Amino acid sequence: MLSIISPINKVHNSSAILVSLSAVNATQLQYMLSGGSLADYTGPFTINLFDGSYNLTAIATNDAGSISRIVAFSVNTTSGNG
Repeated sequence: MLSIISPINKVHNSSAILVSLSAVNATQLQYMLSGGSLADYTGPFTINLFDGSYNLTAIATNDAGSISRIVAFSVNTTSGNG
């Protein structure tokens, strides 16, 4: 089981975005932001992003194979969005 806890699919009004993933029985957990390079996920962290639209992909791997989840979100620090 793989979950993207944060970010969620919404417009964030802060450039500081928490990345938090959860995986059960995974031997490797990785993430990728908007088509960038895959990176190992070792625990929650905050990333600072410019205004714009993003996709976060999470990939969990174990002996049975791999599964992935994707969340789309936006950053807009110039308005009062949520």
